[in-house]
Amino acid sequence: MASWPKKRMPSVKHGLLRKGMLFSLALALGCGKPAERQPLLLVLPQWENGEARAYAAGLAASASLALRSALAGEIRVSGVPEAFQALPLDSLSSQKYALAVAERCGARALLLVRWSREGGERALLDPARGNFSLEWEPIGEDWTDEVAAVGRIVGQRGRAVARSLPPPAELADVGARFLRLVPGAEWASREESSPRDELGGWAEGELLLRRLAQLRLESKDLTEGLLRLGRFLTAEWNDTSSGEWQCLRGAYFVYAERWSEAERWLFRAYRRDPSDGRTLYWLSHLHPSRLKKLGLRSREKALRAALQRNPLLFEARLALAEQLMSERRFPAAREEMERLLALNPDHEGGLMMAGRLFMAMNDIPNSLRTYKHVLDLNPGNADAYYNLGILYFHTGHLDDARALFQRAVEINDHADSHFYLGLIYEKLGLLDKALHEYRVRIGLRKGPADAYADEARERLKALGSIAGDSLRAER
Repeated sequence: MASWPKKRMPSVKHGLLRKGMLFSLALALGCGKPAERQPLLLVLPQWENGEARAYAAGLAASASLALRSALAGEIRVSGVPEAFQALPLDSLSSQKYALAVAERCGARALLLVRWSREGGERALLDPARGNFSLEWEPIGEDWTDEVAAVGRIVGQRGRAVARSLPPPAELADVGARFLRLVPGAEWASREESSPRDELGGWAEGELLLRRLAQLRLESKDLTEGLLRLGRFLTAEWNDTSSGEWQCLRGAYFVYAERWSEAERWLFRAYRRDPSDGRTLYWLSHLHPSRLKKLGLRSREKALRAALQRNPLLFEARLALAEQLMSERRFPAAREEMERLLALNPDHEGGLMMAGRLFMAMNDIPNSLRTYKHVLDLNPGNADAYYNLGILYFHTGHLDDARALFQRAVEINDHADSHFYLGLIYEKLGLLDKALHEYRVRIGLRKGPADAYADEARERLKALGSIAGDSLRAER
């Protein structure tokens, strides 16, 4: 194997000049200190009843957007939307749980927001003190006081806040949109309720991204989802200078596989705020040769940087675990899954990844236990039935495997379950049923490179030949 050519080491003078240029560039970009050294602020909503939940979610979204802008380059802010996609909704109303999450994430400050009869209120805590006694204070017309209070805790001074607090009706609408990101919630985007401001647009954009992620997970055509997100991104009220919009634009081009444009918009978002973990997560989808421009030499480094900036980015944690699994670095992948499940033991995506990891490690008992837990949480998870069926198939329990594959087919016509049903019927000598299942699997081809569809076609040819030989022998 050829070795890489060695580069000449720069002189001391050249190195110092280069460092000075980089430092000047960092100042020009507004980066007061490296992102990995910036303290973390966690923003979470609180509510006492269901009626106040949407208002609290809207307050948390408004706070997250305003504080990310005001504290960029000094303090990392984690809150909306990642909290709704990562943490159990029924636990967020618990102050003790919120403090535990902040401690596990290593947050330097925790901002809790809620809605009461008097309006918006906030409480700011230092998780290191473990103080559970909250002092709720009213929120003003904007988030200026909150920025100052955070600065007192972490010893930083953020820039001025230019975002006024939306009126209650808008807060509730924004909060309801973000709550639809919660796993298991009704989240399909409705164009007739199109937002008219940056905050509502941010929520709608996240919903449209989730729709694309779901379509890709189900191996469905992305055209409609891309058209809807494309129309949304060209709405007149969008603030094209905001980091959120630029990141969303870059994510759109990632799904469209237009890599040069994805790089352009994601680099813009990164330069605007290098501490934004979501931008780094989307950057991780680019080829490593593009990431070298940012000093990130691999997808793993980009994902780890995203998680360092925002520990609640579960999608980045899952992507990192999958990357490690593909390299057969099972202990490292298991460590990432343990970190995720420590924050949310019932996270469905995390449990599914853990089940796959146990399968790859040939840990059948833990894999069975994990998938059964998923089905306790969500009896409609077709992939969990399918993966359980795989385990039973390879351990010779064909009757149990057949029942599980059939259940997956009943839920959403699970394509690969048809293939395994064909294998089972073939083993049982039920050739007509096997032929039927193989034909169905071929008809559900997921694209040009579909190994199961190709194998089903080969099995169909082989069984057709066997059936023809048998028929000629009878004559």
